[in-house]
Amino acid sequence: MTYEYKPISTSAGAIRVLVLQPAPHIDAPIEGYLEHITYTSFPYIAISYVWGSATKSHHLAIDGHSFGVGQNLYNVLRSVRDKSKPLSLWIDAICINQNDMQERGQQVQDMALIYRNAEQVVGWLGDKTPDFDAGFSLLKLLIENDSEAYLKDTAFETSWEALTSLLDRPYWTRVWILQETAINTKVHLRFGINPNDELTVGDLEDFDNMRFEVVSKWRELHPENEWEGSSMQRFDVVMNNVYNMGYLPKLCPLTADEFQPLLQSHMCNGPLATNALDYVYGVLGLFDSAIVSVDYSISARELYLKVLETVQHRAQQLDFLSWAWGGYAVDSTSAFGNPFGLPRWGMDFSYRTRFVRPIPLANASRPQRLIWDTFYRSSGDSRQILKFDMANNLFVARGVEVAILDLIGTIANTKESFTIWPEDWSSIAGLGNLASPGKQFDSRSDGQDLALWSLSSEKVTFSQLNIWWRTLFGDTLSREARIDSSEEDKASIPPKDRDGVENLCKHLTEYLQIQVHDGRRMFKTRHGRLGLAPPGAESGDVVCVLFGGDVPYVLRRMGMDNWLFVGECYLHDMMDGQALSASGCETTFTIYG
Repeated sequence: MTYEYKPISTSAGAIRVLVLQPAPHIDAPIEGYLEHITYTSFPYIAISYVWGSATKSHHLAIDGHSFGVGQNLYNVLRSVRDKSKPLSLWIDAICINQNDMQERGQQVQDMALIYRNAEQVVGWLGDKTPDFDAGFSLLKLLIENDSEAYLKDTAFETSWEALTSLLDRPYWTRVWILQETAINTKVHLRFGINPNDELTVGDLEDFDNMRFEVVSKWRELHPENEWEGSSMQRFDVVMNNVYNMGYLPKLCPLTADEFQPLLQSHMCNGPLATNALDYVYGVLGLFDSAIVSVDYSISARELYLKVLETVQHRAQQLDFLSWAWGGYAVDSTSAFGNPFGLPRWGMDFSYRTRFVRPIPLANASRPQRLIWDTFYRSSGDSRQILKFDMANNLFVARGVEVAILDLIGTIANTKESFTIWPEDWSSIAGLGNLASPGKQFDSRSDGQDLALWSLSSEKVTFSQLNIWWRTLFGDTLSREARIDSSEEDKASIPPKDRDGVENLCKHLTEYLQIQVHDGRRMFKTRHGRLGLAPPGAESGDVVCVLFGGDVPYVLRRMGMDNWLFVGECYLHDMMDGQALSASGCETTFTIYG
C-alpha cells in the first residue's frame, strides 16, 4: 500500500525529515522513515534539486510502505546516501504531504526558515556526464586563475564546450534555487556521487566578474570571429543562469518594501517554475518580511495582482508599470499571450523573455549587483498610493497630461535588422532621409561626428540632430556615468577580474543605449517634442506623468475620465520632473487594462 502521512504538528517550526538508512553500495534498495521534529531542535540536511518528470518511476520503502518518486529524486537519494550511518534529510517532495493544500501552503511559507536552519544544504545538479571532468576542471581553474591562458590554448576548446554543458543543466534555471542557496552559509553543489565533485556557493561569488572577464578577453583574442552563434556566446548565455547565486547571499535579506528587488530577483530570461504560483512563492524567502501568504488554492491572476497591490502600497511607486505585460504587446492580438487574464497594466511574473525591455535600469552602484535603479525621475520625488479595483481591471491614479502623440514611426528591431533605427525615424524628426549606420556604429558619437553629419544633410541644424540623437538612445549618453563603478567598488574586485568589470561597464552602456529604443516607435508630439513610445501606441494617444512614476506613460482616452494603459515611454526633456514644474493641472486618471 502507498504511504499515508500522519498529520504534522501545528506548533511553530514543525517539519518532517526523512531518516535515510545507510547502504553498502549505490544499487541497494532505498529505505527510511519519517520523523517529526522542529527545525530548531534537530540537525538535518536540506536537499535542493530539480523535480523533473512527474512520473513516479521508482519506489522506496518509508516506514515499510511503498513511496513513489521520480527519476531525479531517486538519483538524489542514491547519491547522497551514506554507507555507514543514517542521514536526516529534508526533501520537499517527501517531507510535505503534497496532496494537503493547507499543509503545503504552510510548509512553503516556512521554506526559508527550513533551509536557513538546516545543518547544511546540498544542491544536487545531476549525474556526471562523459565530459564532466573536463568542464569541472576548467571551472576550478577559472575560479582560481586568469582566463587568458585557457582562451589561447587550443587544447582547452573542448573543455569550454564541456563547461558550457555543465552550466546549462536544468538546476541552474529552477526558481526555487535562488532562496534555497542564498539563505544558508553552508551550501554544497554536488555532481554525482563523489563528494569531491562539488562546489560551494562561495566559489560562485566572482562568477559575474569572471563571466565578463572571459567574454571580453575572448573578444580581444578573436576579433575576427563572429560573436553570434559562437561557443562563447552560448557560454555567456548559460552563465546568466548561474551568477545570481554567487552574490545573492551577500544581499539578503532583500527589502520587501520596494519593487526593484522583487523584479530583479527574477531578471529577464531568469529562473523557471512548473507552477505559475511559484514564480512568486519561490522567491519569498529572499525578503526581510512577508509580501503575501502562501496559498496554492488561488489563481495566478489573483496572486500576481495581490503582490502588485501590496508592494505598491508599501513603496508608493509605479515601477511595476514598466514591466506590465500590455506594454510589450503590439496590439490585442499580439504573440505575447495573456494566459492568466491579467489587465494590461498587470505584471506577469511568469514571463521569461520580452521583445521590448523596460526603459533602461541603471545600477546605482556596482554593475554586478542585483538591485538596480532607473536613469529617470519623471515625477521627481513624488509618491502615491493607487486605488485598485481588480475585479474591473482598473486603478485610479493622479498625475498630469503632458503631450499628445502625432506622428508615429515603425517599430525598431535591431535583432532582425542591420540598422540601429528604422528608415522613417529621421523623417518623423524632420531630418529627411537620414540613413542609419550598421549595428557596429558606436552610439556614443561625439559632437564633431554629429556636426559633420548635420552638414551632410540639407536643412538639418546641429541642435535638431542632437535632440534626435539623444532621443534615439534615451539620453543615456549624458547619464552613463551612473553605470561606472566607484573606486571603492573597484578595490573590492579581485585584480584578475578588474579588466572584465571595466569591459562590462562599456558593454552595458552600449547595450542600454540600444535597449532603450529596441521594440519601440519614435514619435513626435503635436508640439514637436520627440520621444519613444511602446509598440502599441497610436496617433492621438496621450503622454502622462503619474505621481510616483520614474518614466512617463502613454494612455489612450476612452471617455471623459477613463483611459486605457498602453505602456511606458521616453519623452525628451520630460524625464527629470519637468512636467511637474510646469503649469499642468493635476488630473485623476481611471486607468483600465
